[in-house]
Amino acid sequence: MKLPPVVPTVFRHPKAREVMGLLLMAFALLLLVSFLSYSPLDPSFFHYATREGPVRNVGGLVGAHLAGDLLGLVGVVGFLLPPALFWVGFTFVGGASRRPRTVEVVGFLFLLVSACLLLTLLEHGRLLSQFQRGSPGGFVGALLFDIL
Repeated sequence: MKLPPVVPTVFRHPKAREVMGLLLMAFALLLLVSFLSYSPLDPSFFHYATREGPVRNVGGLVGAHLAGDLLGLVGVVGFLLPPALFWVGFTFVGGASRRPRTVEVVGFLFLLVSACLLLTLLEHGRLLSQFQRGSPGGFVGALLFDIL
């Protein structure tokens, strides 16, 4: 499905870029607060919890799911996401017309994946103690460890 030609021009407008940047920065702060107030007793995709008790995460139910899912998926490497998202949002707000290049985005994704694998390797080599819930490299690190 091809988007109408007006959509790309809307996202090039400086005010639209500022709004997207502010939203990215707000999401990065929500993600950071959710990580810092993470509780393994809160519900997420990787952990079922009944709704009897209150959600302990400062970000509420959304923050509990964000933190639990990202920590289960990529482990402590998820702490790299808030600064990266905040930086991208800040460049949008700062008026920089520079867009992230493809090589930068792919490089960051390779950094995340390789850090997951490294933390899982360190855990299996008994150089790291096990994370309070699962592997420090998360599901991605454990999957790559099993494959390699």
